Amino acid sequence: MNDQKSENDFRNKNKILEKSKNFFKKLFTHPDELEKSFLEWFDSNRKLAFLSAVLVGIITHITFITEMIMSPDGLWNSLCFSVPSDWELSLGRWGLFIADKIVNNLAIPNVTAVVGILFIAISAVLIVDLLNLKNKFTIFLVSAAMVVSPAFTGTLMYTYTSVAYCLAMLLSVITVRLIFSSKNRILNFIFAIVVFTFSLGIYQSYIGVTVGLTAIKLIGDLFEKEIKIRWFFVHGIAMCLIVIIGGLLYSNITEIILDKMNVQMADYKGLENISVSNTLKSLKTSIPNTYRDLRDFYFTDEIINNENYSRQEFYKIMFISVIILELILIISSETWKNPLKVICIILMNLILPIAINCILLLTLDAKTYILTAAQMILVIPFASMIYEKSGNKFTFIFKWTALLSMFLIVFTYYLADNASYIAVKLNYNQTYATAIKIMDRIEQTEGYNKEYPIMIAGIVCDNDIRYYKTTNIFDYTLGDIFKQPVLHGTYSGMEGTWTKFLGNYLGERVQFCNINSYKDVLGSSEFKEMGIFPDPDSVKMIYNVMVVKLSENPPMP
Repeated sequence: MNDQKSENDFRNKNKILEKSKNFFKKLFTHPDELEKSFLEWFDSNRKLAFLSAVLVGIITHITFITEMIMSPDGLWNSLCFSVPSDWELSLGRWGLFIADKIVNNLAIPNVTAVVGILFIAISAVLIVDLLNLKNKFTIFLVSAAMVVSPAFTGTLMYTYTSVAYCLAMLLSVITVRLIFSSKNRILNFIFAIVVFTFSLGIYQSYIGVTVGLTAIKLIGDLFEKEIKIRWFFVHGIAMCLIVIIGGLLYSNITEIILDKMNVQMADYKGLENISVSNTLKSLKTSIPNTYRDLRDFYFTDEIINNENYSRQEFYKIMFISVIILELILIISSETWKNPLKVICIILMNLILPIAINCILLLTLDAKTYILTAAQMILVIPFASMIYEKSGNKFTFIFKWTALLSMFLIVFTYYLADNASYIAVKLNYNQTYATAIKIMDRIEQTEGYNKEYPIMIAGIVCDNDIRYYKTTNIFDYTLGDIFKQPVLHGTYSGMEGTWTKFLGNYLGERVQFCNINSYKDVLGSSEFKEMGIFPDPDSVKMIYNVMVVKLSENPPMP
């Protein structure tokens, strides 16, 4: 008996040693062998996914890549974002300090956009592989959707963080890949926690990509005959454990970093109030919010502009077609013979909006907007997965409507992306022309001296009659983020963006007045009597500050 036990122990030890050897062999593979393995893995479907994403990405975002246009925050931190500030740390985004090193902190569109497209292209390959997509049309649509999505386009505008955020997207997808990996499960589970934690450290909103993509994969697996219901629960629980452990690890790392750097958590969208007890207390409100934001994103103009492209109608057609195809699939795959599987499929479909928008469960102050909507594009991979699995019988018309609606959704995003870039470019041109006039008038004003600080009271392109829009292209952008002025509205933001704009585009080094001087000038009778630029009396020296008045009601600090 003891001999048999010793023999079993010896065998188990040998198995562990063999597994460890194989793992380290793979970890330290010779480059020649790695090339061979990669080429074998990188089959025609994966190549199509990658190349489609790269080509469509470059074609779609070529205006952004070749022009120096970006969001106000992007302008404020443009060209060389040397070190993330305490503000990023206070938001719990310590991963930016590491991720931004990928491009050596260079915040310029032709670098950040190309690297971002490559990261999203790799994400597309992993999603196609994870969902086992084979159809060339659906692979192309999924890959194209990933690089034309509103969230990706909005992210690119924030040049100083865009590479990091695209990496967070990739890490979120990798986490799901690790959850469903059939080899080295314990090791992959540990890696998944590490990868997920790092993703949270870059941008917490990508939690919806991990949870949502896992839910989509689980729905697809339930239709497979060889997969038992146990598989569904094991992987669902694994995902929950990774999210919980990763979340706790992220929270602890954040606390340690903030404590060492002597930085307080920012009062920003309820981040400072996130806790298990608060999350549980607010479920009654936060769960309906996940459905509300899904409705707002796909069917209204609340988050992105849909109506001018009739995109909300295309989404309706796609969702109806997919629901019908899924019902057909339940019958054709004989899943109906397993009532427990059917119940799980129905439940997973119902809670998919919660999975996708799970970030909203953490705080009531959060609301989906373009930068936090990366997970919303996952409905295209979901629809593609159902499209492929549903087979040929009784599906002809529904497959065509699903395919065409997906294509039209992707195409309208392509149109809206380019309309958005043109709108931003027009705002930049208007701001550039106005900035030249302002600097010329300042230099021509009596009493001007480069040693004196300047003050610009008002915002260029802010729907003033003097900065009217000459085209309706602004109605065809993705949303408000692309309509806003080039320069920030708050005083500190205005000071930062004006300084960068004048320095980067006009080569002018200027010093803005401090907040106290700004308030003093706004309260003075001399300021109130000034005209609005470009009136003759719209530029004048007040309290040793060179003042330019752009508005009767400039923003207060």
